[in-house]
Amino acid sequence: ECASSVRKSWAPLKTFTLTPDGRQWLSEVFHLCSPLNTTADVEKLFGWMNNVWGTLPMINYPYPTTFLVPLPGWPIKEICKLLPNSTINEKQLIVNIASAMNFFYNYTGEVKKCFTLSTDTGGISGDGWDYQFCTEMYMPSCSSNNSMQLPTKWDVEQYKKDCYKTWGVIPRPEWAVLQYGDRNIEAASNIIFSNGKLDPWSAGGVRESLSSTLVAIEIDDAAHHLDLRGSNPKDPEPVKMARLKERQIIQQWLKKYYRDRRIKKELEKWRMMKGRSYYYRWGMWEWGSTHFN
Repeated sequence: ECASSVRKSWAPLKTFTLTPDGRQWLSEVFHLCSPLNTTADVEKLFGWMNNVWGTLPMINYPYPTTFLVPLPGWPIKEICKLLPNSTINEKQLIVNIASAMNFFYNYTGEVKKCFTLSTDTGGISGDGWDYQFCTEMYMPSCSSNNSMQLPTKWDVEQYKKDCYKTWGVIPRPEWAVLQYGDRNIEAASNIIFSNGKLDPWSAGGVRESLSSTLVAIEIDDAAHHLDLRGSNPKDPEPVKMARLKERQIIQQWLKKYYRDRRIKKELEKWRMMKGRSYYYRWGMWEWGSTHFN
């Protein structure tokens, strides 16, 4: 019912934005500091809402966090309690969605009066990611009516225009592939690709090991980089096991590195000793060295 409620909300939301009375009602329901007057205002509202559905799965941690915004443990379970029925009338459905927005952006109750439509959370600005998206990490995305996300089409030409307008740069869609070889990375080594199965980004991750030193670890009950966060008593068992495995693999790599370095030094020392010989120069014998390949 939770996912269905979100999917079904976009169409009536768009309908309400078509009239002044509808926009006024939405401004009141969502407790907005500034009323929805223009198309740009509506786009900001939808982006503000879409940010929640894109962010929540990433930070669905088993314990309370303030990583992006203050949230309780397993926040998706908590927010879905506010969306128990997708078959209710459209107005009540939107009221429930507004309650979910309030839960995400105001869980601690610090926002007393109204919301500004900013998707920057926890002091982390999206500008850095937006710039990288326009320069290095070309990541086309879209969503259909079957998605919880706002239905959108990918428009590469508009994407290029937006990047140039905002940053003065023209995206290079093939740069990452040419620079890093796409998925042809068998020549690399000593990389662990860990993916939490609750993390939407895992869909684009390396999910299978490519060699003994290119290791993929999939983690049940784990959201975005949960294994890289500090340990917590509420960490699920699969996360604890993944960290243990990662630690053991890295220890093996370090042991091999120091062993190979020690052997290399011993070989260099042996070559220097074996290569020593006397030679005659300027009327006297001196130590010299002959280098052997």
